[in-house]
Formats: sequence, structure tokens, C-alpha cells
Amino acid sequence: MPASPTAYFVSEYVENLNAPTKSGELNFQQNPEFLEATPEVQEAAKTDFEQFAMVLRVAFQKQEPALFREYFERLLATAQATFTPHGFFQSPLNDLKLFKREVVQLAGSRIKSRYTARLAFTVCVASVLLVLVGLIVQAAGSWTGLGFSTPNSDPVPQLTKTRTAMHGVLAWDAGFSFAHTGLLLAGAMWGLLFASMTRNIDPTFDTLVTPDADLMEPWVRLLFFGIPTFVIALMFQTQLVSISFGNTVSTSQINDNAIIAVLIGLLLGIAERALPAEVEQWSKKILPSSQNLA
Repeated sequence: MPASPTAYFVSEYVENLNAPTKSGELNFQQNPEFLEATPEVQEAAKTDFEQFAMVLRVAFQKQEPALFREYFERLLATAQATFTPHGFFQSPLNDLKLFKREVVQLAGSRIKSRYTARLAFTVCVASVLLVLVGLIVQAAGSWTGLGFSTPNSDPVPQLTKTRTAMHGVLAWDAGFSFAHTGLLLAGAMWGLLFASMTRNIDPTFDTLVTPDADLMEPWVRLLFFGIPTFVIALMFQTQLVSISFGNTVSTSQINDNAIIAVLIGLLLGIAERALPAEVEQWSKKILPSSQNLA
């Protein structure tokens, strides 16, 4: 079957002809001798090649430039074999499916490994910061609450259940532990890392460009996860909600036992996907009027 005339010629895009650099982008130039409307099959092929090149740039160009260049040269050769000076040939397009599968198999594992390393580093930094902030706030609260005094008044002679700090500006339950809150949140971050490492991710060619929630930016993911975790931690520590495990462990012990605080945090991290829904459910139970707003 003779080839149909080609509507495009393909090359690598070069921004500056005087100092050419390899851009990793395909450049489709209109064939000046092709005066008809571009056939749909050729336009679809052009779109497939451009999307393929974009995926390669996102997945490999910065992280593994040598591998990117190898894959891009292969893609460019396939595109040039499709859009040739002698006409448009569809047969090279059949190689794209196998090529996509090869890229997904290689890129999927490498992207997961790179992401896990970034997430682990972020979790290390975040957990240390959370513990330090908890200890600092606990120490500051204890120091400011020592005198129990307000301006122009005598010091309160005896420590009561409610602790007053910063000359009466703030007050909280003396049994509440900011340090244990930091430990709980830090434990939750490590539980999140464990859940992420054990969860299987089946990437597709499209998700290499738009990854799912499991591959969102580490700091964004920790923030998104940390908000419902903090809400649940406060609910447990104020005993607004209480859960018992076995005969001796309860969420009401978080303020008294650092080990239990870390354990509860780890469990919350492992169950990260369920937390936003649980917070929403509990808020509706605690505030029935909120159901009318949903």
C-alpha cells in the first residue's frame, strides 16, 4: 500500500541555531507542499508523539538525563520513520505501545524509589521538628505557669487543675501534654511512611505525568495528613473521644505515657487514608447541626 503524503516533518526543537542545545522536545514542521487539511490520523499521531515526549521529560529528563536521552532519541527515530519525506507511514506507530509498556515498567519502580527516599527524608525532618516544638511549648507553658500571677495581684498559692500561663492570657488543663502531642504526631509521620512503603502502586503511562495521591509532594502530603491527625490527637487527649485497646491501653493515657502516644501516632499513620473521613464523621456526631451544612 503506497504511503500517503506527510503533513509534517519531525526534528528536535532547537531554540538558538547559532548555539544549538538539545531540548528534548519534538518539533513538527508543516510540510510546505502539503496544501490539504491535515488528516485526522496524522494529527492523532503527532499528538501521541508529543505526549510521549512530555512524559519522558517529566519522568527522566532531570533525574536521569542519560536514560532520557536514550529514550528520546528512540522516540525521535520512530517519529521520523512515521513522518518521512517520502510520505506518512503508520506501521512505526505500532512500536509505541510496546515502548510505553517498557517505559512504565522501568519508570514506575524508579519513581516509587525516588519518591520514597524524598518522603523518608521529609518525615525525618518533620518528626524531629514536631518533637522539638512539643518540648519547647511544654517547657514554655510550665515556665510561664510557675508564678500563676496576674498584674497587680498576688500569686496564686496553689497549682490547680487548670494551668494559667502568660499572665492569665492562656489557660489549659494541667494534665495536657504538648510534648506527648509532638511525639504522637511524629509517630504518625513514621506510620505514614510505613503505609506508603508497603502500598503497591500500579503506574500507568498517564500517571507518570499526573501521579495519584500516594505520590503528591512529601511536604504537601504530610500537611494534608497532619491536620486530621492533629484534630484526632486533640480529641483523644481531651477525651472527647476515647478508644480502648485490650485491657490496659486507652487513648486517654496519651497525656501520661509517651510510649502510648507514639503507638497511637503510628496506628494513625498506618491508617492515614481513613483519617479525613473519620474526622468528618466525628465532627458531625459532636456537632449535629453541621449535618445540615453538608
